[in-house]
Amino acid sequence: MNITKVAIYPSYENLVIALDVAAKGVSSIIDFSGTIYVSAKVDYDKERKTLKLHNISYRRDLDNVFLSYLTWVAYRPLQRMLTKGFEFDWAEQEIKLLQEVNKQLSFSGDRGLQLQGRLDKLNFSEVVLQEDNLFLYVYTEGLVTATLK
Repeated sequence: MNITKVAIYPSYENLVIALDVAAKGVSSIIDFSGTIYVSAKVDYDKERKTLKLHNISYRRDLDNVFLSYLTWVAYRPLQRMLTKGFEFDWAEQEIKLLQEVNKQLSFSGDRGLQLQGRLDKLNFSEVVLQEDNLFLYVYTEGLVTATLK
């Protein structure tokens, strides 16, 4: 199975992940394409730096009747497994993002803009889903100097 496109967007209080998928097998019974949607509530624990997805559900829109039937039959077991939730540790991601931002803070543009500085701290402070917006609040500490010549 190949994932050909991924879209992540908010829908009211849920985060939705849409996966466009396709597969070619040795038989047409295995061939399929379509979209799988996963929806979940999102909580961010600032102390533990974890993003937790819970109340997870999914639905699929596949062009293969056999596979659609199999996923329909497996819906309840998959639902039980998914609703246990997933937890993502963002601490490592914060470190990588801080390193990447600091690389970018030594910048000289072709129109006279120069940036010099360093961020000492970068933390995801809150994740908020609202109707059709996803907000990720980031707290930073450091010193950045911008010069326009």
